[in-house]
Amino acid sequence: MSEIRLIASDLDGTLLQNGATAVSGEMFGLIRECRTRGIVFAAASGRQYHSLRGLFAPIADEIAYICENGALTMYGEEVLEMARIEPETAQEIIAVIDADPEAEPLISDRDYTYIKPKNPAFEEVIRRLGNSYRVVRSFEEITGPIIKIALYQASYLGREEEGQRYWQERMPAPAKVVTSGNAWLDVLFPEIHKGVGIRALQRKLGITEQETAVFGDNLNDLEMFAAAGRRVAVENAKVPVLEAATAVTPTVEEYLRDQILC
Repeated sequence: MSEIRLIASDLDGTLLQNGATAVSGEMFGLIRECRTRGIVFAAASGRQYHSLRGLFAPIADEIAYICENGALTMYGEEVLEMARIEPETAQEIIAVIDADPEAEPLISDRDYTYIKPKNPAFEEVIRRLGNSYRVVRSFEEITGPIIKIALYQASYLGREEEGQRYWQERMPAPAKVVTSGNAWLDVLFPEIHKGVGIRALQRKLGITEQETAVFGDNLNDLEMFAAAGRRVAVENAKVPVLEAATAVTPTVEEYLRDQILC
């Protein structure tokens, strides 16, 4: 088995399970141990860069980040990849989501996420995520390149796959809707996904797929799995993720401790 030099883990549902909102102290210790052995750890999430740095505050400068489902990849202070959704495509998708009275669009550029809450409770959802965000009256106020589009719909809590099918039927090609968490759906594009971030880090570090291990649970992790030799699903993962995995673990911490750092 090849030596692992890059580890990337999804957050919500994978590293953070059962409603957890904070990374465990054990995980911080394991990441530090990885670093002493020359292994780079990357947080790979649909979350914003600012939110991810907050979650990993004790070691924020010691890891890499694949943010916004691969739309932004950071290594140190270097931007390795940053996507740009075509403005016309972005506005078309935003309009479709915004027209639904129950759906809350979440639009991201490099530095902020933008919301226009229909329900005041949605702003609290964003605040709990730790996002650096701005409330707008119109999404046309966004002037910078849009790198990610997502939506939150509380009525699909626990029924995210049903929501995925509903919204996929309404999206223009080539947009792909995937489940990404509790009541969250992400809009992906063929050239924007977590696998792009994995490939960027592999090029930067001069390593191969076989030297890469990834952890995930949801459909927005599949492209990341395709870029890695060791693909680890947590036990609560969606069926397609379990089928794509080379190993299954109860927790990321357990696998790191017993299979990589043993």
